[in-house]
Amino acid sequence: MKKVLVFVGTRPEAIKMAPLVLKLKESGFEVVLGLSGQHADMVSPILEFFDLEAGFNLQISKEAKYIEDPLSLITDRLSKKLRSEPVDLILVHGDTSTTLGGALSGFYLDIPVGHIEAGLRSGNMKHPFPEEANRKLVASLSTYHFAPTDSAKKNLLREGVPESQIYLTGNTIIDAVFVAKKILRKTQRVGDELKNTYPFLRDGKKKILVTAHRRENLNESIVRIIRASKALAQSTGAQAILPIHPNPKIREILGEELEESDSFKVINPLDFSQLVWLYSQLDLIITDSGGIQEESTVFNIPVLVTRKVTERKESISSGRSHLVADSEELIFELGKKSLEFSGVESDGLLNPYGDGKACERIANILSERTYDSFHSSQYSLYQALKKLKEYRSTRKKKVMRRFEGTVN
Repeated sequence: MKKVLVFVGTRPEAIKMAPLVLKLKESGFEVVLGLSGQHADMVSPILEFFDLEAGFNLQISKEAKYIEDPLSLITDRLSKKLRSEPVDLILVHGDTSTTLGGALSGFYLDIPVGHIEAGLRSGNMKHPFPEEANRKLVASLSTYHFAPTDSAKKNLLREGVPESQIYLTGNTIIDAVFVAKKILRKTQRVGDELKNTYPFLRDGKKKILVTAHRRENLNESIVRIIRASKALAQSTGAQAILPIHPNPKIREILGEELEESDSFKVINPLDFSQLVWLYSQLDLIITDSGGIQEESTVFNIPVLVTRKVTERKESISSGRSHLVADSEELIFELGKKSLEFSGVESDGLLNPYGDGKACERIANILSERTYDSFHSSQYSLYQALKKLKEYRSTRKKKVMRRFEGTVN
């Protein structure tokens, strides 16, 4: 059986690759989980939650001062590691410096590379930066392209990737959330600890999760995003919750905007298990995170995406998310509408990002077994129209009840 290196470096990569490591081991592969050390302290809690151990850590974070440093450090150290301890396949994820460094090392040493979450494109090399360039470069270096959605596959075909090398699997993040929910159902510890640490989680108010960390928003944009979120929460009687990103530049830019109130709370960064628990308490999300755009679909939470463009177009086309950039007006108006109808049931809405079987499909492909493709496009339009019909029906009933109550 093949010896596979699963190479990760950031928190999102660890989350999305953890269930794949578990499935590959279950399928009989010899799996080495390698860390670049790009996120020095944020990966360990993820591995602990999924009961995984790393085989090695390149520990690049302390030496990486500039944006170009991680790539050179990774390719140098990983290539040396692979020369002494060769593998049959390297699996990388997404669009980080770790992703590109792993793919380059494989290319230089003639080791096949499999790209998980292949084919995402915003169409703008500056948004997100440098991720859009990273993932396009990785596509040119990969042998296996595991596309999460139909649109991702189409992007790869447009760029000339042979269809025989593209596999439609769904997104592994859905698998990760399913695994996390299963673990959390066995214990109340995570929820109890969060409520004890942050008593306001018990107060019954509607909850808005706000996250902001992308490079392109680390300017006046993040100030506008937080200011609008605070105004929205105060106006609606809701509570905006900001898990502050560890990047010190964010605190520096926001300054006085981080002052707390009854409607605005700043909390410590959440680990994955805490975030999955919190999703079940939320009524709205305001975020520039790609992963949260995907994870939130499992819980049917409306999302305002504070970016100019997004590569997660499926949630936009299905009506789950709205692009608002840093517009205070859009954040306030769309947020208000979303909160007003956050109680509308949507459990029947199929997920355009996956069905929780992406890792199984990838393991089958690498084992040269048959697999059933995941087709996201069949969900989007039909389900969006179905949801719109249900929404209008629910809205009509609410209006009629209010009207009848006024008349009587």
